[in-house]
Order: sequence, then C-alpha cells, then structure tokens
Amino acid sequence: MTNSSGKVQGSTTIGGSTAHGVDSSFTVGTEVTVEYGPIAGTISAAWGKTVSTSTTVSQEIAADIPAHTTVWLEATSDVTRVTGDFTVTIGATTYLLKDTTLDFPQNGGKTAYTLRSEDAAGHVATLRTF
Repeated sequence: MTNSSGKVQGSTTIGGSTAHGVDSSFTVGTEVTVEYGPIAGTISAAWGKTVSTSTTVSQEIAADIPAHTTVWLEATSDVTRVTGDFTVTIGATTYLLKDTTLDFPQNGGKTAYTLRSEDAAGHVATLRTF
C-alpha cells in the first residue's frame, strides 16, 4: 500500500493471510513372476497412503502510513527442515535428489507478521512485529 499524498493517512487496515499445505504419499509393492514351461504368471501387490495437511492463518492491523511512504506486510512461518537424499518417481522416470533440503510447514506452527515501510528516499524501516 502506498500513500503518495502529502498527509498522514490515518489508521488504514492492512491484513494478510498465509496458507500452508503438505501432501505426502508413498507406495510399497512387490511383484513375483512364476514360469513353468509354457505357462507364466505374475502376482503383484501394492499398498499406498497419502496424507494431506493444511493450515491458514489471518491477521489484520490498523496502521498510520506516513506521507510519501510504501508499507507492506511480511509473513514468516515455523517450518521443519529435512535434509538428505530423496528418490522421486514421476511417471516411469525415477530421479535421485542428492543432498537436498526440503522445508515443510509445521502443523499448528506460528506465523509471525512484520509491517515494514519504505520512504521516498529508499529508507526501509520496521514499523511493527506481531
């Protein structure tokens, strides 16, 4: 939000929301092929599971915006960081992702909001953190 007027804009409501979602799925399977002369058969079994989690957090505040100033709201959330080697299969192609870091939002984690401003001279300031 930008106040390009020469006056202080009184008590403008600024709000934001963050939504985080995680889908995890895996499949475990086995396959056995039996041949006896001209007769052949295959037996296979598979089991899979998909888990989905999502969280939405909203926050609104009233703030005075000084003249000739741009104001924005930043949101940061708690995450769980996992590092390692991961195998990803897309269609019939399997990829090995070595030394990879993945960030997952924590279910029920906290979201921190920071209100920042930048004046016409390019000076950035933190107005409020909540």
